[in-house]
Amino acid sequence: MPHIQQLSPHVADLIAAGEVVERPASVVKELIENAIDAGASAVVAELQNGGMSLIRVTDDGCGVAPGELPTAFLRHATSKMRSAGDLAAIGTLGFRGEALAAISAVSRIEVLTRTAEADLGASLALEGGVPGAVEEAGAPEGTTILEAARKLAIDIPTLCFLKEINEIGACRICVVEVKGMKNLVASCVYPVAEGMEVLTNSKRVFASRKIDLELILSTHKKKCLSCVRSMNCELQKLALEYNAEEDKFGTDHDIKPIDDLSPSVVRDNSKCIMCTRCVAACENQTIGAIGPKNRGYAKTIGSPFDVSLAHTPCVNCGQCVVACPVGALYEKSSVADVWGAIVDPTKKVVFFTAPSVRATLGEAFGLPVGTNVEGKMVTAIKQLGEVECFNMDTTADLTIMEEANELLARLKNGGKTPMFTSCCPGWIKFCEHYYPEFLPNLSTCKSPQEMFSALLKTYYCQKNGIAPKDLYVVSVIPCTAKKFEVTREELGGYTDSAITTRELAKMIKEAGIDFVNISDDVYDSP
Repeated sequence: MPHIQQLSPHVADLIAAGEVVERPASVVKELIENAIDAGASAVVAELQNGGMSLIRVTDDGCGVAPGELPTAFLRHATSKMRSAGDLAAIGTLGFRGEALAAISAVSRIEVLTRTAEADLGASLALEGGVPGAVEEAGAPEGTTILEAARKLAIDIPTLCFLKEINEIGACRICVVEVKGMKNLVASCVYPVAEGMEVLTNSKRVFASRKIDLELILSTHKKKCLSCVRSMNCELQKLALEYNAEEDKFGTDHDIKPIDDLSPSVVRDNSKCIMCTRCVAACENQTIGAIGPKNRGYAKTIGSPFDVSLAHTPCVNCGQCVVACPVGALYEKSSVADVWGAIVDPTKKVVFFTAPSVRATLGEAFGLPVGTNVEGKMVTAIKQLGEVECFNMDTTADLTIMEEANELLARLKNGGKTPMFTSCCPGWIKFCEHYYPEFLPNLSTCKSPQEMFSALLKTYYCQKNGIAPKDLYVVSVIPCTAKKFEVTREELGGYTDSAITTRELAKMIKEAGIDFVNISDDVYDSP
């Protein structure tokens, strides 16, 4: 459709008719004609009190670009013509550009519009012909009710929803009430529509969510106080918010065996709520080590042939643990081993931390996401006992130099290229399981974790007169795959324990350290 622009005074004088809004019917006539001229195939007119209280005209025409909205309400602003010569070729119901200006002069107007090529619409309010500011409005086509609500800071609870990973509407916790519809709808999968009225927290919605939670709790092992996710559990949080009774429908669950054979991840299916977020996360990693089995009430999440996770192609990445909303999946803890070493008078304990830990640890203590807590982290680690704390950046730099030298040697001597980094144990295991043909492309260098541990158990011990068996090395890392790496015998067994960011936070809390208010310290020099 041509752009809207205001005609020159000469052309405007040629066509001026002095548009007058006599009654609501003339407003409806002009707006419907505008819709038809815009190519609309469907036009709906709604009136209240004969049009004196409200006139709403909705159509599926081409829409108006946001930058042209204020212009559309100026006198003699039109897209139908540009010059006097265009008068002979007018083929539309309206062309003078007087109607909208006349209507806005005697009414309060709100326009909502979107062009076909735009993701978002635009809105403009006018009163007495005076326009306000043009603002973004609406949502892109295909937007779900949940997405639209979150953009408006309206909270709709979810359990199975994982953005772009698991959007299946299975848990029914996100149900909302849409006026005119018989049943409640799952907001995470139901798209918004023009004119839709949604109730996100009506009496009916609240009751439905509460019953869903109570049904989930009836098949959930409720060992909340001793659970690793206690006070950080999505199910626990929602049960408290909705005052759900944990035994309203009795307790009908089997105590399933805990799978703790994996060096990285522990599975407790007695706490599984069948949200399938872990399955979606695993599939998103293109692994598929776990998935749903059986159907209906007998449905469970597990590995093929009921084998332990340790005997599957799991790469120990821990994304299933991150995705799990309850305590059905968690990293295999080394906290007790580390505490045991710290209090052992025959051991010297040294920690080193991966670079990303300083940017994520603060979340466990209520600090904003991404807060750099390096100084507080070092202080807290040193307050755990008589330990030293080093920076893994040392061997991150060493890895760069070693891999660069290896690449140059390969290029010079005709070695296998391209060369892939060997820093990530999850990636290494992925390659071993799924792409063994690329194993010769992997760098032969150890990861920064294993380089640092090797240096500590050799050069550091020699330098400080320490027997390697008396040095206990703790790596603080963000990834559970590093726990698996510690167990690989071919790497020498130099790292005694690898603990995640969450495990470090647990140790700090167990030690009674006021993390937020402690002063900053600096890394020790190895």
